[in-house]
Amino acid sequence: MSEAFITFPIAQGVQQHIALENPSKARIDVRYFNFAGRYSHSKYFAKDDGNFGVCHSDDLIYLFRAAGLFPDFELDSAEYAMAEKLVEDYVRFAYDGLKTNNCQDSSCSILEYSNSKDSDKSYKLNSIEGFDEAMVKFWTEFYTC
Repeated sequence: MSEAFITFPIAQGVQQHIALENPSKARIDVRYFNFAGRYSHSKYFAKDDGNFGVCHSDDLIYLFRAAGLFPDFELDSAEYAMAEKLVEDYVRFAYDGLKTNNCQDSSCSILEYSNSKDSDKSYKLNSIEGFDEAMVKFWTEFYTC
């Protein structure tokens, strides 16, 4: 569901923006939140405590306190470290804007926030080059039938 209603439209929007021949067009920065913590909004969407992975709006748990839905993160937890990093990045963006254009000339460097397998780090940042071409092709064909 999220691929059809979130990821694909973002990919389409970025591709359309890149194709614009306007020298003063805004810079684009795409972030992919793929950090799976102890809490997820999926329990409210699915009405189940099963592990459904990261779902739409899980990043908001790390940006804003959601004490009515989830307990606060412990100071030494991976979730707390992820929250600090995500908030730091958003605050930096709010103050400084985008310094670089990560999406241009038909390519897009996507920053992914994810879990680290390294016991010394709570999270990791990956650079993904471009959108999944097979996914874009599939949904383009699906919606143009």
